[in-house]
Amino acid sequence: MRYLLTLMLIVLAASDALKLDLSLAPGLSAKNALSYVALLMLVLRIIIRREFKFELPSLTLGFAILIAYAVLSFIVIVTIIHYPRYEIFASVLILKQLLGDSAIFFFVFFYGLESTADAKYMTKVLLLAIAGANAISLLDVSGVVSLGVTTVGSSGAEADRVFGPFGHANETAALIICLLPAYFAAASKSSGYGKLIWIGSGFVSATMFVLTGSRGGLVGIVVGYLWAAYLTRKVLPKKALGNFMKWAAVAAFIAVPIFAVLEMKFGSVLLQRITSYDPSEGGSGRTYIWRTAIERMMDHPLSLITGFGWNAYSTMGFIFVMHNHYLWLWFELGLVGVITYILMIRNSLATAKSVARGVDEETRAYLIAYIFGMISMSVAIFFVLLGLPWPYIWAYVGTTMRLAVSAKTIPVTVKAKAILPRK
Repeated sequence: MRYLLTLMLIVLAASDALKLDLSLAPGLSAKNALSYVALLMLVLRIIIRREFKFELPSLTLGFAILIAYAVLSFIVIVTIIHYPRYEIFASVLILKQLLGDSAIFFFVFFYGLESTADAKYMTKVLLLAIAGANAISLLDVSGVVSLGVTTVGSSGAEADRVFGPFGHANETAALIICLLPAYFAAASKSSGYGKLIWIGSGFVSATMFVLTGSRGGLVGIVVGYLWAAYLTRKVLPKKALGNFMKWAAVAAFIAVPIFAVLEMKFGSVLLQRITSYDPSEGGSGRTYIWRTAIERMMDHPLSLITGFGWNAYSTMGFIFVMHNHYLWLWFELGLVGVITYILMIRNSLATAKSVARGVDEETRAYLIAYIFGMISMSVAIFFVLLGLPWPYIWAYVGTTMRLAVSAKTIPVTVKAKAILPRK
């Protein structure tokens, strides 16, 4: 099963990096088809073995609640409300892509993997797939290869920003900061060439993050990592900070000449966006977008509880994308949507933290990395609406939760010191 999941991630990352059109039919592509095959194989495995253990119900039920409420609101819109310009077919496709496919990715990675070894292997596959996709984009924009698949902003607020392989620059940045701690965890528990591979992979992704010029991603790193450090202060190994500073110094030494070359081509994108920030612009217009959406909800007070329904935002004449995942959930799925999502993430973090207390050092490193990454991503999506990154993120959640659940059942052997009788 894990080899099929490996193929899924490779095809997904390659198609996003190379902008390959793998569409087989409306709403169906080759990369989605692989996830459906994996789901079918998982169901067959359950039927043949005649056993199924329902684990982490809060996450599975969370998806069920989100999908059920979205479908219910969709039915109400189509049969009762009848919003003008509401696109029924497009709404169904978006629901399948954002909620249905995300649930499938979580389900097949969580239940498809069966051991800590499987989970660690799949985490490394995910990290290499993301680093490979970022490497393709970097080679493309730097001119080393000429693929023409990477978008670079040409004017206005997007000037010189590298969008990367995962949608808009802010989407790429959110995914990268979610996984950066996992690269450090992999490097810290490897040796020889393996350590160099993980340091190089993490550096490639970090370079892509810088070139996205994402201020929201930077806020996610600063606020999210500090928040995570406070939450994990009792389970963080004492030498973790020292190791981090050591390898950060090595990475910085390697980075200087590379960044010098990139700066000649793109300039200091992230630095320029920070230093040129004008508070009166409201974060590239985000406060205007948020205020307009909230005012629309205030005009219809019931929507503050129920939301306007699935995909309603796109039918109401708004020009700009929401730029806030939580507000988007609240606007469309009401309190049910936003509270359910927050509880799902919160419960996954609580699971990782609780298990990290009593497992081996390598497993603890991956669980702590998950906490750092997910909190930073959760901060970043306050400023961006994600699309392409969700399959990777939910695959990461499913893989890490399998690691946590499997590790929790494995007793940790502690070598006891011999107690000598006193003379």
